[in-house]
Amino acid sequence: MKKSIAMLLAAFMLMAMVAGCTPKEPEPAKPAANVNENQVVKLLYSSEISEWNPLLPSAAGNYANYLDTLVEYDNYGMCQPCLAESWTKSEDGLTWTFNIRKGVKWMTWDGKEYGEDVTAHDWVTTAKWILDSSNAARSADLMFVFVGAEAYYDETTREGVTPDWSKVGIKAVDDYTLEFTLTKPLPYFLSMLTYNWGYPTNAKYLAEQGENFGMDPKHILYCGAFLCSEYEPESMRIDTPNPTFGSHAQC
Repeated sequence: MKKSIAMLLAAFMLMAMVAGCTPKEPEPAKPAANVNENQVVKLLYSSEISEWNPLLPSAAGNYANYLDTLVEYDNYGMCQPCLAESWTKSEDGLTWTFNIRKGVKWMTWDGKEYGEDVTAHDWVTTAKWILDSSNAARSADLMFVFVGAEAYYDETTREGVTPDWSKVGIKAVDDYTLEFTLTKPLPYFLSMLTYNWGYPTNAKYLAEQGENFGMDPKHILYCGAFLCSEYEPESMRIDTPNPTFGSHAQC
């Protein structure tokens, strides 16, 4: 009798052990409290954007949310791919070739796609505008590091002279290949691509806007993470997410 009771107790213990080892069905995740899909972040800013033409300033930081450059800094201060997926440098350090990310959309301030995607030609458009002396871009001299850039700038100051862009070391090899040729090797060249001449510019839009280009947030195109949907000088800016940004964002 005692033996039977002992065997029965052992059976119950075994069943309990098996039950304890059986995995339980995972409970469905509970939504976090007070989560709103339309997140609103309010920030104070200490300085106003004094001019909305991104090609004029010597520094490009004010437009970082609105326009992407070829490279950007990570949280360690290292240059990482952004609108350029990758790049190579010649052995002599003079020629840099960038592979432009495909599928990046030009957007208007109200969230509408404009024309074609961002291509290598858009950086040539930027360079031509800045190196045209009539535009009085403050960063023009920073571009004299490129072969033929200073000579081209001087040509734009002379009446009756047609500047020859073919001699400038900034070329779109094809739609998604951009080539820079320097006058001398520059170890810090990648960091220079975060200046305002590192922004692309759509040539068709620039021609359409004429003198109105960069007059306010409604007269520029966007290819960054945000669009400036509302703006009151010295008061507030409302930025909304670029609806196409997630499809290509690596930066």
